[in-house]
Amino acid sequence: MKELGLKPDILTYNSALELFGKLGMEDEAWALVDDMKALGIVPDIETYKFLLQVRTIRAFLEALLKFCF
Repeated sequence: MKELGLKPDILTYNSALELFGKLGMEDEAWALVDDMKALGIVPDIETYKFLLQVRTIRAFLEALLKFCF
């Protein structure tokens, strides 16, 4: 997106964070928030909701793996 000269907005970032949340990709989510802040985009309540979601899913997946293996 940046390569095309387009500037992502809060909705773009939150959509990506929602996807990372569903996939349990916590490290990628935090890197995206850092990128967002570097561009001067302020996280909103939805951003924090998705960060909480990604942490919850990742913790669940880690517990599931410990239980199964």
